Amino acid sequence: MAPDGEHLLLTLKSPWRDGTSKIILTPFELLERLVALVPPPKKNLIRYHGVFGPNAELRDEVVASKEVSDTQKADHKIRRPGFAKLMARVFEIDVLECPRCKSRMLLISFITDPAAIRDILRSLKMTTAPPKPVQPSENYVVYETEGSTGFADEPSQIEYP
Repeated sequence: MAPDGEHLLLTLKSPWRDGTSKIILTPFELLERLVALVPPPKKNLIRYHGVFGPNAELRDEVVASKEVSDTQKADHKIRRPGFAKLMARVFEIDVLECPRCKSRMLLISFITDPAAIRDILRSLKMTTAPPKPVQPSENYVVYETEGSTGFADEPSQIEYP
């Protein structure tokens, strides 16, 4: 803080050519100088100029080209984490842990045939019906009357004690 109590006294790391080692700024002037140092959003922080610039005529002669043959492309495979690892990382749950015995389950296969899926769900006594569509909130009305025991979608469904 400067002696006047309203300005800020900034001590420079190294003095300027004219010998200035401290400058007095208002808080707003200091913020202006700090904001100028913030990089613009969604822009590269490294910018190239001259021969290394993106549209320089001599760039191809200076920058090494990255030519990849078809055999190298076939060998290079992008590896992404599996579904179970993503669930563990994001939600901190282990989807491959057996809910009954807590042992590790193995992924055997993916079943995509609707008839097979239906048969498996029936054998496990699970519902095979698709979920009901959610009614949009702007068309949804909840009815409640005095003396009722709860809420209902239709006035005729209200139960009275």
